[in-house]
Amino acid sequence: LQTTSVIGFVALFLFASKEYWAGDFLSGIILIGQGRIERGDVIRIKEEGVEGIVLQIRALQTVVRDLVDGHDVILPNYKVQNARVDVLKTDLARGIRNHLDFIIGYDVPTSAVNDYLKAVWEKVLEQGLVEEEGGFVVGLKECGDHGVRWRLLYTLKSPRRLIETKDAIREVAFDLQQDHGIELSTPTTIRFPDGHFPGPGE
Repeated sequence: LQTTSVIGFVALFLFASKEYWAGDFLSGIILIGQGRIERGDVIRIKEEGVEGIVLQIRALQTVVRDLVDGHDVILPNYKVQNARVDVLKTDLARGIRNHLDFIIGYDVPTSAVNDYLKAVWEKVLEQGLVEEEGGFVVGLKECGDHGVRWRLLYTLKSPRRLIETKDAIREVAFDLQQDHGIELSTPTTIRFPDGHFPGPGE
């Protein structure tokens, strides 16, 4: 009688809480069945602010080791299933591409930006963090209010060094500013109390 009561209680609990776990369970089955995300993959989920290594895909949760701080992040499977997940696979013929954006003023010509970002890439190449064969690409992505957003596209040496590579590129870009006469800082917007922007001579 006691065993029957326990089973009944468990069944009732599972039925009452199915809305909380059923979605994760089904998503877990789909994730495991598709095989697109596997243990050891480096993934990026922008919506969750996660860049890390997949440690486990459980029935209800996916465990990811965050590359930034080394913590284990536990994500409900339905979030992984429904979010955009970038899987940085190492078997791609062209390598694993990544990018960083820089805001540079309108007074800097295209040739100077290209020379500057090429020098940044070459310095990081010397550190063994990017692939020489993959090369690099510099592109103008957006003309904003304060400056132009330029993108440096490069090929990672190892997906597990994703954060290390980004940090190295930022540091080199910062150090090479003066050598190339480029400032990465952007001016602030000035607006008068009545709402208008200052014109010439104001």
